[in-house]
Amino acid sequence: LGDVYKRQIQLNFINLHHTKTLLREKQTWIYLAITSAIIVLGLASEKHGDILPEFIAEYSGDTLWAAMVYCGIRFLFPSLSILKTIVISLLFSYCIEISQLYQADWANTVRNTTLGALIFGHGFLWSDMICYTVGVSLSAVIDSGGLLSPKRETPRKKALQTYFVYSAPVSYTHLRAHETAANL
Repeated sequence: LGDVYKRQIQLNFINLHHTKTLLREKQTWIYLAITSAIIVLGLASEKHGDILPEFIAEYSGDTLWAAMVYCGIRFLFPSLSILKTIVISLLFSYCIEISQLYQADWANTVRNTTLGALIFGHGFLWSDMICYTVGVSLSAVIDSGGLLSPKRETPRKKALQTYFVYSAPVSYTHLRAHETAANL
């Protein structure tokens, strides 16, 4: 009787681990695709800012840059929680912005290249800090599903519920019937 319980619980946790691994792999590629799309949008907003409304042209690049950082971190570290990803993304973005206060010749030489300007920027602005906060926050809300869909049941919660169902006392006859049905 005890072995049947243990076997069913082990199978549930093996299935949960396999499901989480598959979901994580699928999400990883989604984050890469989103990061790539954000890069394209950000470059387009810089190149064609003259046709965008002034407010959008002024702040979309920094907001998209922070969203790209968030999605990039989710791509590189898919097992991180959303909260940890938010903290890391904001700290990274803020550090890049604060680094713009440092104006050494070698740093400005790097910033004067196209890639250096896109990554490190040119001058410190408080408005950039606000854009970073908005970009990371919107990304996290969309990532958590809070904006697009209702709260979903997590695989872990479902596994724990399944664990408690199988660990509840049942009759031997009920257990054999369940095991027989599972083997069909």
